[in-house]
Amino acid sequence: DKITIPAGQEILFVVYNSDTEGDMQEDHNLVGPELGLREILVVPGQTVRRLWDGYDVPGTYTVGCTIHPWILMEITVE
Repeated sequence: DKITIPAGQEILFVVYNSDTEGDMQEDHNLVGPELGLREILVVPGQTVRRLWDGYDVPGTYTVGCTIHPWILMEITVE
């Protein structure tokens, strides 16, 4: 997924972990160290809301799940 945000804009992340059945009961997280986005850990069936202060340096950054490194999101700060 990709999102574009204004520089310095607060963002409310709402992260839901739908892995609730069978062998798919795994934790997920979302982290973006370049942006100062601290880890949001989400266990199966849980929804976590985190207000992030945003970032004020324009550019395109990648955040993702360190548990499953193929799960990525691109954030463009304008």
